[in-house]
Formats: sequence, structure tokens, C-alpha cells
Amino acid sequence: IGDLYVALLSFALSFLGNKAMSAVFLQAVLQVIALVLAYVATRKLAGRLAACVASAYLAGSFACLRMLFIPGPEWLFFILYLIGLLAAGSFVKGYCANRFPRPAALAVSAVIGAVTGALAYLDVTAASLLVIMLAAAVGKKNKQAEMQKRSSAGMSAAVILTAVLVFAGVYCGALQACAHAGGADFAGCLAGRLQACYDNSYILSLQQPYAADLYLMGGLVFFALFLVYAFIRNGKTQNYMPWLLLSLAAAPAPLAVYGEHGFGVLSLYVWAVLAGLGLHNCIFGSRPKVMKTMIEQINTAAGTDSAPEVVQEAAAAAPVESREAETVYIENPLPLPKKHVRRDMDYQYEVPEQDMKYDIDIAPDDDFDIQ
Repeated sequence: IGDLYVALLSFALSFLGNKAMSAVFLQAVLQVIALVLAYVATRKLAGRLAACVASAYLAGSFACLRMLFIPGPEWLFFILYLIGLLAAGSFVKGYCANRFPRPAALAVSAVIGAVTGALAYLDVTAASLLVIMLAAAVGKKNKQAEMQKRSSAGMSAAVILTAVLVFAGVYCGALQACAHAGGADFAGCLAGRLQACYDNSYILSLQQPYAADLYLMGGLVFFALFLVYAFIRNGKTQNYMPWLLLSLAAAPAPLAVYGEHGFGVLSLYVWAVLAGLGLHNCIFGSRPKVMKTMIEQINTAAGTDSAPEVVQEAAAAAPVESREAETVYIENPLPLPKKHVRRDMDYQYEVPEQDMKYDIDIAPDDDFDIQ
């Protein structure tokens, strides 16, 4: 990843000039791209509120702002990591929704494994993306009645195994080529990279520039604790399994930096998303229960004259983010059309037959008056 960043920096300096502000400009562009990708990937995996919290935190973080004047490959790798996160998360959510036929699911999982292996060659931190693939087996499955069942236990195991094997093949192949080019053996090269990961995994307070965010990190952890309450409410929380698995993988080293190069922006991002999820479940966690009550009221009033008023009250009281909830099909809450009843017309007085003649002869020169 360091060589890739140097090549990108050289390309930028060739256009902007060999000066310090060129490196700062490149760093700013990388951070803006990362913020956009962070919002898109987080919204895909964790929802709109978590995406807004994570993007706002990264945009105003002291550590991230200081990195503008400390050129390095960290934000370049963060961009590539977010691309892999978005790809893996999109595949898992689509697989759990039963949108992939079996051959397509295996093919896409192989592509995800290859991308993850290439990213892990740049820095071993990207191997954590494989944890998201486990959600293919433990994630909530959505299946409509007319859809053919494809996401069985055996198929989920095949998808995960395919991703892992392709990941191992791509990573080991790239590492073997690197070791051969450098005149070293594969085992020694692998041991050196793993040792570098261990040596660089410091707590944030022991490494700059992340120490500048200690107070903000305390706030993120506080809001993230609201997520514990979500597990107490049985059946009232959304399915964030892909993201939660990734967060649990980072739990053994909280507030720490990861990888061979000591990248800590991933830790900031993880805790920001957890804080957003905690806020979401604290504010909107009871939404499914409220919606269920509204649906019961609508079904009770169906067929009566009060149904339109109940529908209007339910629509006005519905939460703003109700579109993120799982789709629930309900009966038609509107009253059905009333059956037509034949009625005989009645008059106050009978019209004589001679007065019911409307064809009156008019003279050719009389166009307006009827005598």
C-alpha cells in the first residue's frame, strides 16, 4: 500500500507541482472520497442514521483533520477497504434476500474473495472483510412465497468456503510473487507481515494522531452502549448482522490500530457506526411495535366509516424512517364499495301525459321565442 500511495503521489505532483501543498491537496481529495464511500457503505449495511453519524464524525474528527498535513497511505487504503466492504455487504444482503441463483452466488462470492485477498496483500487488515461473509449463514433470510429457495445451509457453507479459498489463493499467490521477487522465502515473508501487525496494534492513546480523539471516542463508546439495549428487546431491532459481525471481529482490540502499518482510522469508523446504531435503536427501536399497533387498529376499523380517519391518523403518526423497516403486507384498510340498492323514483305529483310532449314545432322565422 505504501508503494501504491507513492505512485499516486508522484502522479499528483507531476500535475500540481512538486510542493507541499500538492500533497495536502491529494490528502484532502482522498479524505473526501473516503467520506462519501463511508456514507454509502454504512447506509447499505447499517442504515441512514448510522451513516450520518459516521460521516459527521470522520469529517469533524481531530485525528482526521490532522492527517491532512501528515501525508500517508492510510486514507488510500481506507478507500479501498470501504469498496471491499460495500461489495461484500451488498452481496450478503442480496444473498439473504434470495436474489442470486446458485451459480451466480458462487461466482460473486469468488469475486469477493479475490478482491479481499488483493486488499489483504496491501494490508492484512482487509482480511476482516471475510467476517462479513459469515452473515450468509447466520443472517436473516427473506423469502417470498413464489420464490425458489436457494439459501440453504449447504449453499451458505459453499458460498463462505468459496470466498475463503479464493481469498487464500489470491493472497498466498501475491505474497509468493513478492517473496520471489525479493529473494525471500514465503514463510519468512508471511511471518514478517504478521509480526508487523502485532507490533503496530497499539491502543489509540499511545499513538499519534489518534490521541487527539480520545474525548470524542469516549462519546462514541457511550452512545454505542445503547446498542446493548437493542438485544434485550426481543424482535424489535433491525437486522444488522453483516455489520455486527465485523464489529465483533474488532472487539478483542477495542480502540486500537490495526494492520502492518498501524492504521487507526478503521477503529474510529467502527466505533462511529456502532454509536450510530446505538442511537438508532434507542430512538427508533420500538418502531416495529408501534407499527404493529397501528396495523391492528386499521384492520379493526376496516369496513367501517371510521377507516379513512384511522388511516390518516396512522400515516401522520408513522415514524419518518419507516421505509427502512422490513416490508410487511397488510390487508386493505379501506372500506369496500357498498352494494348498489335499486330504488324506485317517486314524485310529489303526477305529470299528465299531454304535458310530457317536448317536440314543439317552431316557425322558421322564430329562433328565440316559444309561444
